[in-house]
Amino acid sequence: QIRWLRNNLEYHLLGNHLWANGKALVFGGLFFGGHIADEWLDKGIGIIETELKEQILADGGHFERSPMYHAIILEDILDLINLNRCLDNPRIGKLPLSEIAGKMLHWLSGMSHPDEEIAFFNDAAMGIAATPLQLYNYAASLGVKFERNRGTSFFSESGFFRMENDLITVIGNIGAIAPDYQPGHAHADTLSFEMSFRRQRVLVNSGTSCYRDGEERRQQRATSAHNTVTVDGLNSSEVWGSHRVARRAKIVSRSFENGVVVAAHNGFGRVIPECIHIREWRFVDARLEISDAVTGTDRHHIAAYWHLSPGLEADVDGRQVVLSESGKAIGVMIVPVGCQACLIQTEYACEFGKKADNTTILVEYIGSLPKNIITTFEFYP
Repeated sequence: QIRWLRNNLEYHLLGNHLWANGKALVFGGLFFGGHIADEWLDKGIGIIETELKEQILADGGHFERSPMYHAIILEDILDLINLNRCLDNPRIGKLPLSEIAGKMLHWLSGMSHPDEEIAFFNDAAMGIAATPLQLYNYAASLGVKFERNRGTSFFSESGFFRMENDLITVIGNIGAIAPDYQPGHAHADTLSFEMSFRRQRVLVNSGTSCYRDGEERRQQRATSAHNTVTVDGLNSSEVWGSHRVARRAKIVSRSFENGVVVAAHNGFGRVIPECIHIREWRFVDARLEISDAVTGTDRHHIAAYWHLSPGLEADVDGRQVVLSESGKAIGVMIVPVGCQACLIQTEYACEFGKKADNTTILVEYIGSLPKNIITTFEFYP
């Protein structure tokens, strides 16, 4: 099998595929003896060296911007550290694996909710990769030093942020579709975010249940499957096929100052000239306020989707949407002035092959769009 792999490396796919090839060659080269095994080892270490520089960003994130694939690659790196502890190979020992693992663990903790599970961006699902807690424990057993991410963070290279107060945790995407040459796991989710109240997930991106091309795959990658804004039902980036992205949203501005996050993208501009979506997140006392502005859309239909975690209930009462868990109110969403909210039934995929019913709050902007539409979430202590 290793001999076959050596002659069929996945350079046509690159990314996590080529990385896995390199890891397999390293293990095979060390397990077997002889000049052929030595060549496998040389090739595998060469791939690992190159791909560490290519795939692991300066902020510790994996360049495919998927927390699930990030966790898979991180476990691979920990396996290589573990392998070298057993065999003390000088070439593996020269690789900065522990330093890189520490940065990746920090990133992973920042991209995990208070329930200690990953956020759902870009083909992320539970049940595939090791959990964050398993990876923390694995790293600790190998003596890898890392700092858990707490509070507010901006991962500038990978394009994500985390902000939290005593009650609310927000994890959001303000980055580009990437990597540019292999965006196969990207969703049209620019300026989307997830939110937890204490350890309870409240807003969730809709997840990933399959990779096969079809309506289910297209819907789960669509902008409307994420907590963000659509214009005329368009996707912010043109996702197609099972793993393809054509015309892509570009981040035209972003800032992260004094705990306030502001970013804008031009994804709808490929169809609607001069259309820019600008979104701001900020805490005001214990409340979270999300401000949306969309330029160049006086005669276009604008809608925002707010996907609730399964098990949460919503009740629309005018401009208030009461959020409940097991019949007990936990908070309220305030609908912007001039907007209309309704509830629709949707599906949430927390694992491959598994889906659950959930409720989505659909907010439609009626009439001329004001400069800023502010949606507020407030939770009860």
